[in-house]
Amino acid sequence: AYLSAKTFNQRLTLTAGRQFRTGGAARALQLDGLTAEVVLPVNVGLTAFGGAPVISRFALAKGDAAWGSRLFWRPSWETELGVSYFELMNVGYTARRDVALDFRTQFARRLVVSGLGVLSAMELRLAELDLNARFMVNQQLEVTGQFRQTSPDLFLPRTSIFSTFADISRTEGSLGLSFTPTLRWSAGLDGRVLSISEGLGYDVRAQV
Repeated sequence: AYLSAKTFNQRLTLTAGRQFRTGGAARALQLDGLTAEVVLPVNVGLTAFGGAPVISRFALAKGDAAWGSRLFWRPSWETELGVSYFELMNVGYTARRDVALDFRTQFARRLVVSGLGVLSAMELRLAELDLNARFMVNQQLEVTGQFRQTSPDLFLPRTSIFSTFADISRTEGSLGLSFTPTLRWSAGLDGRVLSISEGLGYDVRAQV
């Protein structure tokens, strides 16, 4: 459960309780806590949150407390640019401290581009780089592409022993085609390449 209220002509939003924070350095975080977001008339806003991470069923706790903030510029519904900070504490020690830059925009209603870059301030290494593009050739044909480079060990708290055994580098690339000639029929083709320390992997999927 949660409670949410808006004031100052709906420019200030306060939320208390269980909530799901997404975007920027927080990535995807379920939290029991408090969030405040203010949006100025110049389409610039600031979000700040803090609380205790929710432990999913059958999962181990990843931290005792988390907080962060995100400064964003949203000139339109299609375009947004954000800079964010996130910190996770576990048994009194800093488990994660990340800064991030994210964006999304749309060109001519056909091309949508988004990206996320997360830097671990503790390790001074890139934890995640994610670039996505979707192009609508016409109403029937859509092309999607993605490039993603991650450091899986930095997804885990630095206080966890499992971070010692996780992969240091993982690179993925994919390209997909989706064709919908009628409301009754659709077809798709998706190819993916994965590179890790053990070598390369490939995956191709087709569906009708």
